Amino acid sequence: MRAHLFFALFLFACGDAASSPADAATDAAPPDVFAPASHLAPPTVVNAGGDVLASPKVVVVTFESDPLAPQIEAFAQAIGKSAYWSATTSEYGVSGLAYTAAVHVADALPTPLTEDAFESWLAGELDGTHAEWPAFDPDTIYSVVLPKDAGVMVDGVPPCESSPAYHYEIPNANGSGKSLVYAAVNRCDPFAGLAGIDYVTAGLSHEWIEAATDPHYVTGPAWEAPAEQYVDWTLTTGGEVADMCTNRSDVYFQPADLAFTVQRSWSNASATAGHDPCVPAEAGAYFGAAPELDATVHGSYDGEPFASEGVHALVGSTVTVPVDLFSDAPTDPFTVSAHAFDQAKLTFTWDRTSGQNGDQLILTIERTGDGPNTKGADFFTIAAQQGTRQSVWMGAIGN
Repeated sequence: MRAHLFFALFLFACGDAASSPADAATDAAPPDVFAPASHLAPPTVVNAGGDVLASPKVVVVTFESDPLAPQIEAFAQAIGKSAYWSATTSEYGVSGLAYTAAVHVADALPTPLTEDAFESWLAGELDGTHAEWPAFDPDTIYSVVLPKDAGVMVDGVPPCESSPAYHYEIPNANGSGKSLVYAAVNRCDPFAGLAGIDYVTAGLSHEWIEAATDPHYVTGPAWEAPAEQYVDWTLTTGGEVADMCTNRSDVYFQPADLAFTVQRSWSNASATAGHDPCVPAEAGAYFGAAPELDATVHGSYDGEPFASEGVHALVGSTVTVPVDLFSDAPTDPFTVSAHAFDQAKLTFTWDRTSGQNGDQLILTIERTGDGPNTKGADFFTIAAQQGTRQSVWMGAIGN
């Protein structure tokens, strides 16, 4: 598959003088201090041992008929200097993204392209015989924005039926002994409410973050996915740092210092600190709804076995799941909802569908059948919503 706190308040008294009324007031109980409610810890993405692109560069490849080319190139020149880029990549050992060059391809590509055909074309353009292309550099992300009438079939699925964008590597490109790192954007807009330049830059921001933090997806994966027990998160999102935030409705935004639409991305540091893991976070309290997953469930996805955190329930049975509501600062009540992944036959019933920090809701799940790609266990998501803001938690249910 392609890559796709709380504060304690202490009062101290000195000496042995008798208490006065003023002293009594001082000795009174301190005002309540807000504390996030206890809940299941979120996962963190782990490094599988591979290298990142510590000082990544980018070459933007467009086709001569593309009217968005000037804006795409302006985006590539600006993003690496933004606070957004630093917020999403620096904790993983990646510095600023440097813009190297733009290439405008005159010849049309056949459509649809298989991955092998696309990679053969891209490597061939970088074989040193095409003067309009810069020299091959293993620290560069070659970023191809395909025209509307062409696209790459990802994992054998036609363009726009699988992934609107992806990143990958070509090992030993042109016999160099080095991998060629690339990103490709299929023009599938409108998608997730985005179209035109917003669609393209949102996709490129996602792929550039992942290509920098996990460039050698085949030969030496780096920040590839959470630990194995969090298969529920990996399979429902994709697992890489930008993937981990894609199932939220508030994931796309325009930063103050970058006049383009980009995607929030997962921060291990923020997740571990109990704050919004999808950064840069929107202003205001982070809130969520975490199910209590007290078992390990076993199943398979596309024939590959897995073991995941989850709750036990055989097909034809029901299970009740406590769901803990939390936030990192006071909030008004927020709503919750549950959703089946991959068309799993799950029915959800809540005792109530709203609350706030410290509340516990009860979710009853009836399992009547697996999804088309799963066997033995299925996945679900729980969304917490307040206005336009959202957070999402994952879970698994099965044998």
